[in-house]
Amino acid sequence: MSDLESKAGVAGARSKPLTAADVPDIAGLRAAVVLIATFDAQDKLLRTGSGFFVSADGRLITNGHVSGDNPTHSFVVFWDPLTKRSPERFRLSRVAADPDIDLACLLPVTPRTPYGFLVTGPVPELATPIRAIGFPAPDDLANILQTGAGDIVITGGTVNSVRRQDNIMTFIQHDCRIARGHSGGPLIEASSGRVIGINTFGVHPQKMGAVGDRFFFAVPASQLSTVAP
Repeated sequence: MSDLESKAGVAGARSKPLTAADVPDIAGLRAAVVLIATFDAQDKLLRTGSGFFVSADGRLITNGHVSGDNPTHSFVVFWDPLTKRSPERFRLSRVAADPDIDLACLLPVTPRTPYGFLVTGPVPELATPIRAIGFPAPDDLANILQTGAGDIVITGGTVNSVRRQDNIMTFIQHDCRIARGHSGGPLIEASSGRVIGINTFGVHPQKMGAVGDRFFFAVPASQLSTVAP
């Protein structure tokens, strides 16, 4: 079993760990999904998150709360170490005007094309197997930034529900386990590998005085046109 497979999460407490058969194009995911470190104008590290490329020329998608909307911010992008690709500097291109969409697009400062990228697709039926990909925030960010990105992590689950407002899809609810640092990473349909959403946040019912397992939300990929037309 590869390092990636051994580190892959599970969909629930009673689920079996994912295997390579569950995620057929692991090499493609390693090439297209990255860790993003956001810095201010003084090169102070602000936060980390995940992102993924949607074109060979380097259009990189993440959450708006990962990038921020300050044009003076800069970004360093790290690939999984097994790709042997060096970190690169990126700049902010566009942030969605609607904060509820929580998406942003970054562009390389000095492109080193081609970039591996993912293709988007429609949201499948409820209970369809899906995968969440990203880089959960490490305990010691400084150490990670000195030695390269941490290992990519993949978790499995299903589409639980689709939230709509005024007949427009706003969020995909799912049960792939994600953590701080996964924000901006892709949510893909397991069978096709197409991106159906961008992981954004999770809800812990117990913190609100309720019971039940945590559940998670992703912005539908159909909203990507707001930042990467």
